[in-house]
Amino acid sequence: MDRDNKLRVVDANLLFLAGSILFFTLGFYVQSREIFTGLLITQFAVVLLPAVVYMEIKKIDIKSTLRLYPLHWKQIVLTVLITLFMYPSAVFGNLIVMNILSRFGEISIPQIPAATNLYEYLRLVLIVSLAAGICEEVLFRGVILRGYQQLGNVRAVLITSVLFGIFHYNIYNLLGPIVLGIVFGSLAVVTKSLWAAIIGHVFNNLLAISIGYFFFIMEDYIPNEDTEIAETAMQESLFASLIFFGVLAVIGLVIASFLWRKLKMLSASLPEEKEVQSENKVSVMEYVPLTGAIPLFIYIIVWQISNVITSV
Repeated sequence: MDRDNKLRVVDANLLFLAGSILFFTLGFYVQSREIFTGLLITQFAVVLLPAVVYMEIKKIDIKSTLRLYPLHWKQIVLTVLITLFMYPSAVFGNLIVMNILSRFGEISIPQIPAATNLYEYLRLVLIVSLAAGICEEVLFRGVILRGYQQLGNVRAVLITSVLFGIFHYNIYNLLGPIVLGIVFGSLAVVTKSLWAAIIGHVFNNLLAISIGYFFFIMEDYIPNEDTEIAETAMQESLFASLIFFGVLAVIGLVIASFLWRKLKMLSASLPEEKEVQSENKVSVMEYVPLTGAIPLFIYIIVWQISNVITSV
């Protein structure tokens, strides 16, 4: 069986459109019925399955296309550390949007379920961290990034990251995923392995879940009066949070840059990948599928902004 076919830009865009449509139909339906089971179904049926089926139909070699190659333990450690120190930058990106919107009205941030006990924490780790990390990376840093590599690695990483941010369809969680998309995409390219992106994604989500659970536990040790004061202060201190995470982001970027150079040196000895960049120009028609997804994104963003403005 011929498995030499390559993914193209049009393939990436078709899968992005299919994922968006499935997210607003099947994903929305199952999540509205039961959030945890719905999230799990969304990851596997909406995000992962279409990508795998599409590659099978196109007779594309999954292992080489997705870069399913093992990592050295040093690469794993550096991947985790880079993700850790880039986490404040992602938070900072989301805080920028929140601070801007808060100037126009009361913001209402959609929340994923937070763990209130150990069972819920472990369930979130499996669904939001492990399942999402694997499924979303297969689609974005696996299939979509590969399709866009016709344009070169830098453009492919940037465009894929923007699409990753759009795919969340949430203005409050737009810049953060774009930042993380750049991190995960760069990790996949430099290590020549999708596992680096998966590990980074899983660890990032695990960190966010763990921080949320930690603060929930700490509420038991804070008097109710102090909790109410703290909640009020947080609502009124978005700008202070922006400054705080801005400082952390700068420090994190400096440390992550140092670790990044270490990772590049470590990965430089790996065998070179076959050149995938196309000498032919990408036709504008290959971007047509995006015209079906972008209006969905614009509609959601306009709706969320209008809710802020009308809340005054």
